[in-house]
Amino acid sequence: MGLYVGTREDNLPACLEIAVSELADVASGNVRPEELARAKENRQGRLLLSLESTSNRMTRLGKATVTETPLLGIDELVRRIESVRAGEVAELADELLAPGRLSAAGIGPDEAAFREAVARVNPRLLEAA
Repeated sequence: MGLYVGTREDNLPACLEIAVSELADVASGNVRPEELARAKENRQGRLLLSLESTSNRMTRLGKATVTETPLLGIDELVRRIESVRAGEVAELADELLAPGRLSAAGIGPDEAAFREAVARVNPRLLEAA
């Protein structure tokens, strides 16, 4: 899972603070029904569009073969997407988006500015650097 931010250097601290706040909001159980519906619709649309690409279809078949997992039909995948509930999203987000599991990377001219922005939201991310 990745979160990407493209912004000017002077906006970076605020962007990271907003991103971390939103992730914490979801992990705390605040999954708004309209956002969940939009996410499900997006995921289903991307799934259906991926079927138009021969390369994507072959990759899907190859992954199922290599990982020895069943190749689910489109109807079953759509059913599973539709069955996702807000509480399940929050529970998984709480586990996957725990501060100790996060990392950060940046591209730009000023490493010190990036480090300063990251330190404001999670100083532990700089310990491993």
